[in-house]
Amino acid sequence: MASGQGDREYYTLVIIPPSGRRLRMIRFTARVLRFGVLVALCLLLATGAFAVSYWRLWSQSAELAYLRALTVQQSREIEFLAEQAYALKKEMVKIRQLEAQLRDMMQLEPEHVTAVGLERHGAVAAGVSPGRWEVSGASQLERPQVPEEIGQTLAQLSAELPFRQESLVRLRDLLAADEPHVATLPVLWPALGYVSSAFGYRRSPFTGRIEFHHGVDIAAPYGSPIIATGDGVVVFSGWYGLLGRTVIIDHGDGYTTVYGHNARNLVSVGDRVRRGQVIALVGASGRATGPHVHYEIRLHGKAVNPLRYMMKN
Repeated sequence: MASGQGDREYYTLVIIPPSGRRLRMIRFTARVLRFGVLVALCLLLATGAFAVSYWRLWSQSAELAYLRALTVQQSREIEFLAEQAYALKKEMVKIRQLEAQLRDMMQLEPEHVTAVGLERHGAVAAGVSPGRWEVSGASQLERPQVPEEIGQTLAQLSAELPFRQESLVRLRDLLAADEPHVATLPVLWPALGYVSSAFGYRRSPFTGRIEFHHGVDIAAPYGSPIIATGDGVVVFSGWYGLLGRTVIIDHGDGYTTVYGHNARNLVSVGDRVRRGQVIALVGASGRATGPHVHYEIRLHGKAVNPLRYMMKN
């Protein structure tokens, strides 16, 4: 209830407690009432503004958490695609090297990926640079990092793949048309082991001087089988100077193979041998530091790197 006039009006707030207790009255002026209403209104507005700000911050926080989770997911997907692109790139390098190896063995010219060939497979449209892709297999095996590099790598590989398929089909047809010649090519490993000394210049284990090694040394257990790496005719079987017990096979088309340091030769001059046939046993005869087979491939009398021909048995 109110009494008085203007700001001198008084308002009395009567508080009725539960029964049995005295009434409580609070008396205040109109000015105090207006001030109280104003304070309550400010508090209400402040509470509303705080609630709106809190809702906005909560929404932004939820959106930020979603974006962070999305970024992590996309990063993982990019990482996965980068690994896949890198793995495909390594496999393509192996295919190029295999194709180059086959062409080298068949004495064919390397085949290059030309702009015309790539254009036929839509590579130009994909933005692929034709000058970087050659059958030789020489390639920078760098792992793509960003989406642009991944996309470029995948575009290059997808453009090159049909070209490689066509080239390998042509090689298959050439090999099928000349099967007797293919059988004579020395393409196997002569023994099961590992290369302990490669083809080319090396430091001699006996003199310490730099000298040219005309073959590869394949370390293997003493007495292991040595096989003919291609069809041919035995033209030498006996003691061959520093190579000790040695077998030499003529494969035709200018190819001969040499197998040295044998413990025992199992073939004689004039014998016709087939690819994979056991011709000797691994030893250390002649000048050798341990059991191994010294293996050479000679083309028209000149030693060539056997690793260019040796495939898995």
